[in-house]
Amino acid sequence: MRYLQAGVLLGGAALYLGVTVETFWLSTGRDNAQLVVIVGWNVLLIIVTALVFADSRRKARAGKTSVLATDLLIVKLAAIPFFIINITVLTWITFFGSALAAYGQSLESGGNVALVAAGAFALTYVAMLTTSTYGWATIAQLRRDGRIGAALGVLYRVLLLFFVADVVVGIVLYMHARRGETPEPEPVPRPRTVRLIQAGTLILGSAMYALVIAFSSQLTTADNVWVTLVVPGVWITLVCVVTALVVVDAVAKIRAGQTWDLASDGLVVKLVSIPFFILNFVVLSVLTFMGGAIFLFGGFALLVAAWVGIGLTYLTMLSTSVYVWATIARLRRDRVIGTGLAVLYMFFSFVFVTDIVAAIMVFGHSRRRPGLALVIVLLAVGVILTVAGLLSPDLSGMLVSTPGSDSPGLLNPLSVIGIVLIVGTIVLTLVQRRRLTRTPVPESAE
Repeated sequence: MRYLQAGVLLGGAALYLGVTVETFWLSTGRDNAQLVVIVGWNVLLIIVTALVFADSRRKARAGKTSVLATDLLIVKLAAIPFFIINITVLTWITFFGSALAAYGQSLESGGNVALVAAGAFALTYVAMLTTSTYGWATIAQLRRDGRIGAALGVLYRVLLLFFVADVVVGIVLYMHARRGETPEPEPVPRPRTVRLIQAGTLILGSAMYALVIAFSSQLTTADNVWVTLVVPGVWITLVCVVTALVVVDAVAKIRAGQTWDLASDGLVVKLVSIPFFILNFVVLSVLTFMGGAIFLFGGFALLVAAWVGIGLTYLTMLSTSVYVWATIARLRRDRVIGTGLAVLYMFFSFVFVTDIVAAIMVFGHSRRRPGLALVIVLLAVGVILTVAGLLSPDLSGMLVSTPGSDSPGLLNPLSVIGIVLIVGTIVLTLVQRRRLTRTPVPESAE
């Protein structure tokens, strides 16, 4: 039955892709035939869901927890292409409808398009809920077997109601079910493949935004605007899948006690993410500025795109903090750091820029060199402030005003703070090292 449901979802992905190509590129005008096919697919999905519901109840009564979890995982993974194509298409249609209405060219048509898209979004959400049928049965069975507590049961049920999170829950429930039926093996070192995959995904995102910036004039045309929705949508879906793999890898490394590897994973991913977020903020800043500047002339669509992009950017940043959270958990469990530091680093990991500071500091703690890590952070902040001051000529006259010169120099306030921070850090480090090396010479025994 799980393969039947997975096949229906894959068929739905092909269906939506075909309808999109035929509507926006081939323009055959067979709207009625498309509507009949889409309605027929939804009816088929409802029938299959009823069969899946009966199948999940039968397996739950038979105590087949592992089979239920496997069914859930297969269905959730098969649903990913369907929801990628579906949500991308519906987002484009919503954008198209709001743009029509905002420009005033066809207020009635634009409103109708947006209304159709809203109804399709609702049906898409219902389709997502149908893929969670095996998940609810798995949670009930795990609770009955005593493998998860009541709090976890409620948490998993709530997460199954949300896109993306439902895939993560499917993976976690599969792990719960498999762990209960096989003896716990001895922890073995895990490879570093997943962190390289996540780093590669971020590098791919950097290239994507660099191309968007380079070819912005071509992508804003009516014929190519779909690229700006489809490509980022596919990339965001890839990030979701990779994040699920990262969560599984991080949990496995926590159990295996691989604190060093977790700290290295977190630092590598955070450093690789820096160019991605820089390019990302450039694009989103332009979208926000343009949307605000032409709000009365259709900029609302740009503002919505910018807001959605900001939210997705923050979620992407959180996905890069998974290894950091796992490292903090291991360091706290090993009593390397106290509760106060653990809470502080967790807070830092939820904020842009300071999340990189948290990654560097937990890496230093994992190597038992937190002092060196703090020195590196302070020096890096000093260098950044100094460079920012040199690149900010508008602030140069706040301390020194040189007639006939607009060069910021090193007396810019930011540069002054940066230089003081660098010099102070170096001096304090040298003083501390000198104190540690001046150990008292023991008296010779007579």
